[in-house]
Amino acid sequence: MMQTRSSVLLAAAVAIALPAVSWAVSLRPNKPTDDTICDLGPNTTGNLGSLVFVPGNARVSDQADLLFRVGAGFVSSRCADGQTLVVHGDAARQLDQASLEKIAHSACASSTVVRTSVPFTTNLNRMVPGFELRCPISKQKQLADDLARLNQEESVEALAKRLASRRDAR
Repeated sequence: MMQTRSSVLLAAAVAIALPAVSWAVSLRPNKPTDDTICDLGPNTTGNLGSLVFVPGNARVSDQADLLFRVGAGFVSSRCADGQTLVVHGDAARQLDQASLEKIAHSACASSTVVRTSVPFTTNLNRMVPGFELRCPISKQKQLADDLARLNQEESVEALAKRLASRRDAR
């Protein structure tokens, strides 16, 4: 766990120290994209949830906070101002709405966030109503600074562990 925390801190320090350079960024490995896009879709919360354990018995607001922190960490360390952020979720899931809107509004000017209705494929391969948020990243440094402050208060690992140890379900 110390190795993971050290790696996250090193990545954050490097991201802050280096000038903003855009390159192709995708949360899913081997997904085709280009250097204008910071693509966290499709199924952004599912992909973020594969990076950290999100306890199902935690309150939705706590789950959303954890997924926001993981997503914001990805955006702040791998994406750059000027790239178009893309997140995608299930329109019926409050968790998707809360976490993805917070990521978009923290990385981009709120007036530039555009929401579009798109299909969402569930784990059972069913198509349901979904949504996509797109916006030009303009607050990457502020996001990195805010995330560093949050991580000083409580690391992502500590937050996940605290939520997993809670017995008070939603």
